[in-house]
Amino acid sequence: LVNKRGCNIMMLTGDGDRTSCAITEEVVLLGVCVRSQFLPEAKLHFVLSLLASSKRTGHIFSEKKLLLFIGEGVNDAPALAIADIGVAMGAG
Repeated sequence: LVNKRGCNIMMLTGDGDRTSCAITEEVVLLGVCVRSQFLPEAKLHFVLSLLASSKRTGHIFSEKKLLLFIGEGVNDAPALAIADIGVAMGAG
């Protein structure tokens, strides 16, 4: 459903290939670009590059592509802070 609405979904994880593949299978993320073994600073630089390459002008609902970053730990804080929308998840 999300891909049909023009959203690009990527998974950046510090986990290894085996774990990240298991996660995508469990939550049925078919066709999603998965990048594993990503350190926190690599996530930050990746998000920065996406923000730099997306359309950053115009009315927020017409031309601008928004970047949503979902993270689960303190080490995701820099990427969460610079994304257009940052969602922090955690237990407790």
